[in-house]
Amino acid sequence: YTKNYIMGIGDESLINFEGLPIYSKVYKVQIDGYLNLPELGMVLAKGKTLQEIEKTLLDQYSDFIIKPKIELSVFNYRPVTVTINGEVNRPGLYKINFINFKNKEIKENNFLNFNEKKSTILNANNSSNNQTPPKLFDLIAISRGITPNANISEIEIIRKNSEINGGGKLKTKVNLIALLSEGNQEQNIDLLDGDHILIPKSDKLILNQLIDVNRSNLSPGEIEVFV
Repeated sequence: YTKNYIMGIGDESLINFEGLPIYSKVYKVQIDGYLNLPELGMVLAKGKTLQEIEKTLLDQYSDFIIKPKIELSVFNYRPVTVTINGEVNRPGLYKINFINFKNKEIKENNFLNFNEKKSTILNANNSSNNQTPPKLFDLIAISRGITPNANISEIEIIRKNSEINGGGKLKTKVNLIALLSEGNQEQNIDLLDGDHILIPKSDKLILNQLIDVNRSNLSPGEIEVFV
């Protein structure tokens, strides 16, 4: 979640105009995918990275501001909508919220006057630093765990690539066995909006894989048995 984060409807961005505190505040991507900004009006944000939006604003604000210095960061992330298919007990589409640890006083403390609230927002670290993105493990748990035939050593992730990086789709594989047996947290990837996860079927049951899974919280709490 860096400058390459792709903005979407519901994201809130903290835009800091150096030397212009009256413009510096949190702007939300509206239902039409645009940011409503001073002087410029509607600026398309949906589908663009923070880096792309920042460049656009620097170019356009140069008509109004001498040598503008503008910095964008995500203040509040929208929920991610992802799909998971294959060897899970409940495949489908899921919407997962970020875990938010930001100081609620920024939005909820009614004892602060407007100027104090604005100062608190602008002087605090942006809330994305206090938000934990959902992980692959979280999604598998929500989808009721994996089936006995799941091959968790070759989980496929398909992700939208930003236009600035060439567009199209990116595809990779992760190995949760490495996470369970070696503690390799890099395999428990952050989920991004629009991700598609496919858990393939294993041709044969791998003893070590089953042992690792059964020791973890990837396996469902209950199973059905037919006699």
